[in-house]
Amino acid sequence: SIQKGDISGGYDQFFVDSCPGIDKAQQIPYLKKQTDTGLFLYGKVVGHEFVKEETSGSSVLRLVYLLKSEDYFTVWNFYFYKPKERWLSAGVFFNSELSSLD
Repeated sequence: SIQKGDISGGYDQFFVDSCPGIDKAQQIPYLKKQTDTGLFLYGKVVGHEFVKEETSGSSVLRLVYLLKSEDYFTVWNFYFYKPKERWLSAGVFFNSELSSLD
C-alpha cells in the first residue's frame, strides 16, 4: 500500500491485528508523518525487495525489506509476535542506514 502511495491505509491495515500493548493512537500518526516525509525526501517509490527473515525463538519474527525510491532507499523492519496460535503485528521501523541490512 505504501509503495502505491497509500501511506495511511498501509499502516491502518498493518496494525489491524496488533499486540494490545501498542499505543496505536500515538504510534500510527507518527509513523504516517515520518513515512510521508521520508518518501518526499527520497523521491517516487520504484519498487521493493525482500531482504531476509529472522526469528527469535518461536515467538518473534522480523522481516526486512528494502524500499527503493528514485533517489535513495529505506530499510524496513517489520516485527511480529506470536503469543499463542496466531501472529500479531508488533512494530515497524524504517531508516536509510546501510547497517540496518545486517
